[in-house]
Amino acid sequence: MDRLRSSDPFAPPETGKIVVAPRPWLSLAVFVLGVLATGWVLGVGLALIVFGLFLGFQTLTVRIIFAAEAFEVWQYRRRVVSFPYSEWLSWRVFWPGVPILFYFREVYSPHFIPMLFSRRQLVAGLEKFLPPTVQRR
Repeated sequence: MDRLRSSDPFAPPETGKIVVAPRPWLSLAVFVLGVLATGWVLGVGLALIVFGLFLGFQTLTVRIIFAAEAFEVWQYRRRVVSFPYSEWLSWRVFWPGVPILFYFREVYSPHFIPMLFSRRQLVAGLEKFLPPTVQRR
């Protein structure tokens, strides 16, 4: 897991929290797939290109933080949302060999997040900070 870096303009303010910065592989793969798909079905290819660009933008601006009491999502040095560990019921990374989606369930709602992050770093943080009662599926 990466500690905060002062060279990252979108990282949250310096703290002792653990930050997981996104990696560009998923957004690049979707973009390239879109470019290739434009030769077969133009509309599908363009939709994938736009989605790949959106994921690339998210990769540049979003950070996940494992704080002592909550899983936090930050964008542009601003906390967007916080998910207290005490409300988590379960979590799962879909397709572990080629991770594409991170799912977790809280008491009141489920959440799906594209796997823009290193699976190894994300799982290590979850295992370290979540209470043992949270189910890993």
